[in-house]
Amino acid sequence: MENGSSERETSTDVRKFILRLFKKGKSYREIAKIVGRSHSCVQKIIGRFKSDGLIENKSGRGRKSILSDVAKRKVLKDIEIDSKLRAVKLAAETFRIMGRSVSAETVRNVIRHAGYSSRVARRKPFISLQNQKKPLEFAKTHQLKTDNFWKKVIFSDESKFNICGNDGRRTVWRKPNTALDPKNLRPTVKHGCGSVMVWGCMASNGQDNDPKHTARNVKMWCLFHCKQQLHPPPQSPDMNVIENLWATLETTVQKHQIRNKAHLKQVLQEEWDKTSPDTTKKLVESVPRRLEDIIKAKGHATKY
Repeated sequence: MENGSSERETSTDVRKFILRLFKKGKSYREIAKIVGRSHSCVQKIIGRFKSDGLIENKSGRGRKSILSDVAKRKVLKDIEIDSKLRAVKLAAETFRIMGRSVSAETVRNVIRHAGYSSRVARRKPFISLQNQKKPLEFAKTHQLKTDNFWKKVIFSDESKFNICGNDGRRTVWRKPNTALDPKNLRPTVKHGCGSVMVWGCMASNGQDNDPKHTARNVKMWCLFHCKQQLHPPPQSPDMNVIENLWATLETTVQKHQIRNKAHLKQVLQEEWDKTSPDTTKKLVESVPRRLEDIIKAKGHATKY
């Protein structure tokens, strides 16, 4: 460390070492040279120990906080209400109330000190209050179904893939283990970029390539030939394991420089065909766990 480093940067261990050297008869100047501190820094540490018997600084010393306790509570209350608020906006609101300029970094420090961290919001489809009960009802109805039952299920769904990919990231202020709190999620939205809508299906033994399921009138075929159809609730991707394939497919597709819709369709088909039976098998095996988590979450979003 360089000479001239301030006293406030001196750790407790270094302070104790300074006092040991002093008790051994070393001069201030010798101690300063050994520990890499200024003469005045060493003198203050030893002087405080002589007068008060203290190694650390007295409590209450140092620069006073710019924000009052009331202002800090206001910042934290705002974050609790809307975890997506940016520090810059909070600083402006604090200035409006206090009439005193406050930096965004000061606001961030207050938030961090309260145990919050800035994290990228997880993307989950928006679930209306009306639809929150439906996933819970579905999970309770099917939670006792056996693995053999789910192996016979064909999971199908539609998905929209955009030529220009997603629309960036959004951060939220949240505490540990609150990533799936509804207020910390980022609802997915439709956007106007060129896109392709695809339909697909999969089962425990792989993505389904049976001609009768890839035919143009596949939905009509399923309607008249499937002995029993499951109707998962709307906007509940946690229940339909094919959603995980869509997510993986979107990630791999975005690695390509998509030129147009025709190219997007080609890449989608190529990447879809690479899906391994082991992947679909594991996804189907996760269904019972998904239902348990949905019941625990009372119909809200889960880690799936």
